[in-house]
Order: sequence, then C-alpha cells, then structure tokens
Amino acid sequence: MKKLISSIGLAALCATHLLAAEWGDPAKPLDIKEWVKGSAVNLADGKGKTIFNLYIMGNNLFDVAYFDHLSRLKYFLYSGSYTDPTHGIHNMGRNIAFKIEFPLNFDLNK
Repeated sequence: MKKLISSIGLAALCATHLLAAEWGDPAKPLDIKEWVKGSAVNLADGKGKTIFNLYIMGNNLFDVAYFDHLSRLKYFLYSGSYTDPTHGIHNMGRNIAFKIEFPLNFDLNK
C-alpha cells in the first residue's frame, strides 16, 4: 500500500423562517444533518509502481429522509386525495459509490 486517504464530513442544512410568504410555500426547510465518508487507497508493487487506486464514498450514511427546500419535486402529489404535508419526492437516501482506477502506461519507444 503506497497511500491511504480518509475523510469524514457533515453537511448541515439549517432551518430558516425567512421564506417568501407571497408564494405560499407550505414546505419549510428542516434542520437536517447529513454525514459523508470517503476513503481512498493507492496499491503499489514492490518497485513503487501503482497497480490500482480504489475509492469508496458514502453519502447520507444514516439514511435521513428529506427534500431540498429549493427542489420542485417537493410539490409532487401522488393523487388529489393525498393530503400528507410531507408529500413530494425526497432526495436520494443512503448512497455508496466505488471507483477503481487502473493506470494505463503505453511505452511507444520500444
């Protein structure tokens, strides 16, 4: 292993009461905390040449259901009789991504 990188973060979306009331926005932004974790490892052979890089990224680790107060999808109604005030299409829940990079070294001078 040549290099190991790790990070953790917190995205805090704070509630506000400063909304444009003339538009009649019923969905007030909530106080939401979204945890993010990322790691990367660079694997090398004995000569120090990189074999591959592996990245792992996780967003919304505690799977908090929320919708962005600027999203137009928060107004989506499933039917006309559906009166739940938390209607709408929520943002994506827990999301984990993997990425592998293999270096391609072409020596054209051979």
